[in-house]
Amino acid sequence: MKFSISTSWNAHRHSSAEAMVAEIRACGADEVELGYNLKPVLAPEMIRLVDGGAVTVSSVHNYCPVPPARLWGHPELYALASISKRERDAAIYHTTRSLHFAREAGASLLIVHCGHVAMPRLSRKLAARCRQDHRIGSSYEKQKLKLLKLRGTRVGDQLSCLYDALEALIPAIQATGVRIALENLPAMEAIPSFSEARQIVTEFGVKYICCWHDLGHAQILENLGLINHGEVLNLAAPYLGGVHIHDVGFPDRDHLMPPRGGTVDFFRAGRIAGGHVKRVFEPNPELTPAEVRAGVTWLKAVWSAAKPAPRLRRGIRDFRFFHPRSKAIDQAKSLEGKLNPS
Repeated sequence: MKFSISTSWNAHRHSSAEAMVAEIRACGADEVELGYNLKPVLAPEMIRLVDGGAVTVSSVHNYCPVPPARLWGHPELYALASISKRERDAAIYHTTRSLHFAREAGASLLIVHCGHVAMPRLSRKLAARCRQDHRIGSSYEKQKLKLLKLRGTRVGDQLSCLYDALEALIPAIQATGVRIALENLPAMEAIPSFSEARQIVTEFGVKYICCWHDLGHAQILENLGLINHGEVLNLAAPYLGGVHIHDVGFPDRDHLMPPRGGTVDFFRAGRIAGGHVKRVFEPNPELTPAEVRAGVTWLKAVWSAAKPAPRLRRGIRDFRFFHPRSKAIDQAKSLEGKLNPS
């Protein structure tokens, strides 16, 4: 069972790709994920290391390397789900650039954040209330319902924009052989939701697009009372390309290394992280090499002993790509009509 560590942990403190990779390998990683903060100056050296067999790249995180004219990297510099055509075109352009770089690096997956619904970030308000121990009570439940209702009324058009953007990326995916992996984010405002992501994979086909499950991001939503993480894991298993691994202190202090007394059930998560699934640690940059190494050693032992989740009888490979005007969009429009009758 192979594990990677993302360069988002240590790229900021290295001026040499070789030193950056050496530090990651010393922590027990078998491979590396090239993070969104990889400096352009390190990219050519990184490709030379790959070509020379010094390192294997498991995955690349959009946008990588940092786009020209940007001082620092971020996975949401541009959103594929943006209503703005100008921003969406920029996202398509720079995602295409990342797909080609991922192919050069020998990676098979490009991890993508697609954006958020244009609405107030109510998940943050819920997290703030949880930190003050105010999760229980009718006012908290009302805030949750407000969040879910508002998302439902506003997601439809942006979901349609996301489908358009992904359709535009299919030629680049075919040309590079690198799949797009849709990552879940730590907010209910994110696009796509878990069910929307599964629908996207079903319609485009797993040959082109898969899901990427961030354990910490999903755990934050469970801590806020918005999802059942165990149910989400079971449903996600057949669609998965990989997982980001980090622990979460209640309710939303993430990117800790296991086992830190956090809230992620790594024993449960191990059941869906076997086989072809990429396993990538994404530590907080402030964590020391000793802390990262201890977490890698512990989880390797735990997951090596885990029993795999049962496979679905009907393989996802049986689905065929068709023009993506999906049930997910229709359902979002239908919900909007019910909540806002004319």
